[in-house]
Amino acid sequence: GDAARLLTTFTVESIDSDGMAWTLRLRPRNRKLQAMLLQVSLAGDEYLREIQIEDERGTRTTMRLTRCRTDPPLTDAELALFKLAH
Repeated sequence: GDAARLLTTFTVESIDSDGMAWTLRLRPRNRKLQAMLLQVSLAGDEYLREIQIEDERGTRTTMRLTRCRTDPPLTDAELALFKLAH
């Protein structure tokens, strides 16, 4: 993704990782967006597996992504990059 653009819209609240698993919590910077959105959490491993959106009332919407794959499959070198990021 485009990390620079992401950081202009959101503040990184926290980054957690445990081996290949990771979680990223984001809070909006823009006041208009803050009025509607409390935070966005992304979680995954070599793939994005879950997106959770929490609105200003504390209501959470969770999307789980299953059957993720790359076509063609990731090479050993590409998988190694995920390990370096953790």
